Amino acid sequence: MRVLVVAPRDAAGLGACFVRGFRSSGHRAMIAPARGLAGGNRLLIAARRAGRERVLTAPLTRRVAGLARRMRADAVLVIKGRFLLREDVEALRRNLQVPIAVYYPDDPLFSAYAETEWTDAIPAYDLTVTWSNGPARRLRGAGARRVAVIPFGYDPDLYPARPPGIGFRYDVVFVGQWQAVRQEFLVELAHLNVGIAGSGWAQRVAGTPLERRVIRGRHFGREVANLYHRSRAALNIVNPQNLDNHNMRTWELPATRTAMVATRTPDHERMFGDSKALLVADPTELRRGVEALLADERLREDIATGGREAVVHGTYGARAKEIAACLERL
Repeated sequence: MRVLVVAPRDAAGLGACFVRGFRSSGHRAMIAPARGLAGGNRLLIAARRAGRERVLTAPLTRRVAGLARRMRADAVLVIKGRFLLREDVEALRRNLQVPIAVYYPDDPLFSAYAETEWTDAIPAYDLTVTWSNGPARRLRGAGARRVAVIPFGYDPDLYPARPPGIGFRYDVVFVGQWQAVRQEFLVELAHLNVGIAGSGWAQRVAGTPLERRVIRGRHFGREVANLYHRSRAALNIVNPQNLDNHNMRTWELPATRTAMVATRTPDHERMFGDSKALLVADPTELRRGVEALLADERLREDIATGGREAVVHGTYGARAKEIAACLERL
């Protein structure tokens, strides 16, 4: 199968992970670089507010169609597609006569993200892929034609297991964008050698005990893995849209053979039980658990090893194979 993936051309981005995944499972795939269509930019956001984004999205969509024709694509997979309007999706389907699928790494119906233009496009896709049953139910209710639930995964090229002998720099690290709930958890660890990487932290924690814990710069893929490798443990505090399930870090973090401390969710309990991750429900439980974990090297190693075993087969190659099978049935 030949699949055109509409996504930003970032080596550590989800689109590139899926391209590598399709190729590793025997399919042909390439990126149609479309950062604007996938997640937006300042110009498109301003155009949406003015109700004139189609002036910008239509030519971008025609460029995607041209790439699909040149590679003789059997299917198009859109990652996120926040600025791909219903008319654009319908134009792709009409012009290419191949299935047009969308993969939602965010829940477009979650209150913090929902936009009328985004949700209006949901029924236009031949296949909608999401990571959990909760979003799947909401997407069906919004008119999605076919919904496939395929969990997140990890790219082994970006998140390899911790090399033997590597030294530790941190007691614990967190990588992810700032959110109030995450700050509430992390402030409980401010007395430890904590590293915090991700957007928004430097501004939000200025003047607090966490200020000197912020790691400057942007970290993606291998850079994130390197932070995990150099930490005795790492945190995965999920955001509100994932409280019933899991997120990308659920797979990426333990794949590096780092002891994961994560929000207690039904998915995390099912995947890791009580022995392959340290699951916590609130900041007080986090502090007690992390302090105990740091005092017990054998426990950390057992969790790190068990966590990797729990996720090792959940690669984006395996996920791409599932998506390809869904596309072939259309």
